[in-house]
Amino acid sequence: MARMFRILMMTLMLASLYAAPARTSAAQGGEWSNHAAAVPTKRTFLVPSPDRKRAIVIDGSLLSVTEAGVVVPGGEGIDVLQSAEVLWAPDSKAFAVTASDGSDSGGWDISVFVLENDRCNYYRVTSDAVGRFGQRHACGDEELNVGAVKWTKDAKQLLIVVEVPRRSPCKDRGVYGGVIVNVPSGTIAVEYDQARLAEDWGEALGRRFARRAP
Repeated sequence: MARMFRILMMTLMLASLYAAPARTSAAQGGEWSNHAAAVPTKRTFLVPSPDRKRAIVIDGSLLSVTEAGVVVPGGEGIDVLQSAEVLWAPDSKAFAVTASDGSDSGGWDISVFVLENDRCNYYRVTSDAVGRFGQRHACGDEELNVGAVKWTKDAKQLLIVVEVPRRSPCKDRGVYGGVIVNVPSGTIAVEYDQARLAEDWGEALGRRFARRAP
């Protein structure tokens, strides 16, 4: 009950935003993406969509999605790990959550949610990209980190980075590459090595990569 009350209060705060001129939410910058909103550790946190019609509401470890102050079916009580960042698509029809389990290797993973047919639907879009990257860098798919960097075609394509953990025993530790995946299928559209990723998408890469030359 207390959690629902806090969500209600946050959505009432959001209602005041609807009356303001629509503008894209300010990017706060995350580990993986300069365009993402980093979720604070102590949190009751709200991230409006670019069109200001929807919002992500994070209360403690739970995430909900609201539209006009009402929770969207399928978008309630979604677990969010402690270290996380959220990235809205420019057309406000999808968002990605990149989160870490806090393990020594990082444990970063992506959850993608698409708002369609009056629901919030979850999709896993990284399997093909992680599988192909893992074939080139022998570390085991389950050990690779992935993070969302930028929506490149509204809610239809997402640039992600796949990384061999820097603290892993793998010979290619620290190696990473970029992949644009189609949403929601997860099929691969474009691949980038480190140098090309930095050249084409350097402005979007978060602070995780600021200290690392390609």
